[in-house]
Amino acid sequence: FTPGCDRLVSTGLDRTIRLWSRSALTQEVEVNSFGSEPALRISSDGRRLAATAAGSSAHLLTIHDASGVCRSYVNGQPIGRATLVGGLSFSPDGEMVATATYEGIDLWNLKTGSLEGSYNIDPDIEKSVRFIHDSKTLIIGSRKTGLTEYRISNAHGETTLLPVRILDNEVDFIFSNSPTSDSNLVGLTSTKSGIARIFDIRKQQEIIRISTVPDVWDI
Repeated sequence: FTPGCDRLVSTGLDRTIRLWSRSALTQEVEVNSFGSEPALRISSDGRRLAATAAGSSAHLLTIHDASGVCRSYVNGQPIGRATLVGGLSFSPDGEMVATATYEGIDLWNLKTGSLEGSYNIDPDIEKSVRFIHDSKTLIIGSRKTGLTEYRISNAHGETTLLPVRILDNEVDFIFSNSPTSDSNLVGLTSTKSGIARIFDIRKQQEIIRISTVPDVWDI
């Protein structure tokens, strides 16, 4: 749902994103050749939508008041990097969007559409990314190394990602697609092991574990 709860955004295996009016219970907009993998994020002001395009790249779209969506820019493929994007996250201040690829993490400037930085973190493995608390802190969930907190630094005019602490070292988990209302809580799923978890970032501990959930994808 958009922050104002006036629209629902959906995606599916038909590679189509749809915007639905909650009040009228009708489809407003259909955007083809986007979606498939359920990686959708809506900015806090409800004006921008970040989405994967059939799991190959990430796109930023602008939601207009009445009539639809238009593509604002395409992340595309930074030189020498794979395009498979598995996770998206807007910064709380609306200045940046982070994308998680199999090769690493990319940070994009929402105002200019430019790439702020590419970081080879846990290459060749599926990852997810999420901003937490403020626009300078994010956590990365990697199937190889678990949960790690990073800090964005702009020292000397260069944007860098600095590891802060390991939050959880249980492997094979990535974030669920649905953010929780409490920013300290994240949902984690492992399709391989059939386990879903709720993890408290502040306390650095698991608070719920649901086992034997075959092919679990979201929580």
